[in-house]
Amino acid sequence: TDPDRAERIALSISMESFKARALASLTVAMAATDPDRAERMALSIPDAHRTKSILASLAEAMVVIDPDRAERIALSIIVEDEKEAVLDKLALVLATIDLDRAERMALSIASKDQKAWTLAYLAQAIAATDPTRAVRLATAAEELAQSSLRVSPKAFHTARLAQAMAAIAPDRAVRLVAAAEALAQAITYQSRRASVL
Repeated sequence: TDPDRAERIALSISMESFKARALASLTVAMAATDPDRAERMALSIPDAHRTKSILASLAEAMVVIDPDRAERIALSIIVEDEKEAVLDKLALVLATIDLDRAERMALSIASKDQKAWTLAYLAQAIAATDPTRAVRLATAAEELAQSSLRVSPKAFHTARLAQAMAAIAPDRAVRLVAAAEALAQAITYQSRRASVL
């Protein structure tokens, strides 16, 4: 209950890995009550790998409270895959709160596969409340998915899009199911194939 004391104790730990772990726990715990301090502590963690994961956790903890800060923190993550995974999570949380921001975050993702996945999820999340926009997002996701050279992601995205379109564009959903099934047959790993089907 005394954040100053908790931080002093964490900083006094001599073993770096334990210090990093203690600071990480404090950072997430303080995200809602003292976001400036939480961010400062996250950046002070001596373990670079842990800093990335704490920044991700911090962004996720702050997305509803302070979406601007959450997005800024996510964008500060240097490793592109990790940054995109956090942007994906933030966009999914924001889908029901601030769809414009969620869509902008999804579109900022560089990886075509990740962007297609996020757009497909957003389309599915809003299909009942904003079918016109859901179709537009699904179309963008489908175009990205079709441009993928990897069969597994293409199959997963196509299956997700079929789910998103089931209620608002049943004919399109049927076409997407058939396409997902055909793609799934080309997947060599049985478990991946089964998860698409």
